[in-house]
Order: sequence, then structure tokens, then C-alpha cells
Amino acid sequence: MPKFMAEHRDFLLTLYNLNYVEEKNVAQDVAQEKTSKYEAQILALVKSNDKVTRQEMAQKLGVSKKTIEREIKKITELSYVGRGYSGHWKIIN
Repeated sequence: MPKFMAEHRDFLLTLYNLNYVEEKNVAQDVAQEKTSKYEAQILALVKSNDKVTRQEMAQKLGVSKKTIEREIKKITELSYVGRGYSGHWKIIN
């Protein structure tokens, strides 16, 4: 809503920018959005193939293997059962 202020010889009109949003930590918001995006994609890959490797995940998502490893650590409902190639991913509800 515009704000009008009148005095004897002049007036002041204040128009607020309706597109203005209070300052946020944009970097943190973007990071959280990407994290949740990767989390959902990693879980989808594991649901479709519980023997998918970290390298395959990285290739399919277009990120580095290190990024996948970092994101997997954040996903508490995902665990790896077994060792090496004989193991598989398990989603804990």
C-alpha cells in the first residue's frame, strides 16, 4: 500500500516495492535446496537399484563421487549393508 504524507507546502508519496523480499541468506537457501534435490535423487536411484555404486550415482546425477559421498552422510535413512561389491543399500524407514 502506498503511504501519503502531506504538509503545508509539499507532500510525500512512498511506494513500496511489492517484489522486495526481506534479506535472506541466499547461499544457505540454495545449498539446502540442492541438498534436498540430491537427497531425493539418491534415494530414487537406490530404490530402483539397491546395488548402485557411488560412482554410478555420481555419473547419473552429473556430480563428483565426493559430492555423492558427502550427501550420503547427510541421509540418515540410508545405510550400506555388507562390503564392497557384495553389499547393497538399505533404506531405513
